Amino acid sequence: MSDKRNPRISSRKQPQQARSSELVASILEAAVQVLASEGAQRFTTARVAERAGVSIGSLYQYFPNKAAILFRLQSDEWRRTTRLLGEILEDTTRPPLARLRRLVLAFVRSECEEAAIRVALSDAAPLYRDADEAREVKAEGARVFQAFLLYTSL
Repeated sequence: MSDKRNPRISSRKQPQQARSSELVASILEAAVQVLASEGAQRFTTARVAERAGVSIGSLYQYFPNKAAILFRLQSDEWRRTTRLLGEILEDTTRPPLARLRRLVLAFVRSECEEAAIRVALSDAAPLYRDADEAREVKAEGARVFQAFLLYTSL
């Protein structure tokens, strides 16, 4: 049984076929659109399913609730950002301070480009931020940066 502070936010199942992957992608794209246009307070699974043009049952095959959809959007963003920043930090062809400057610029650019969706995801964070899955994804980003700091002795 899940409590209110730690809802189930994991996907129910992973798509195995191309058609299923396309369905999940359309649900996530619709979720971004609903979140950007209506905000976290009006975000519902029904609105997402309607925008995606899928039945609510199809949505629930992959996401048990709105917190799971919102967490997936957030964790995908965290992973993209971690990957981008990790590539910058691991580029040993540049000196450490140049990598750090480049990292800051890339991070700020990323924040600015996705400002509207980031604000909406931040508003939705109470739905998933205390879940173990959220802690794991954030910890991975912290490990990348800590490894850089240890390597460069900054």
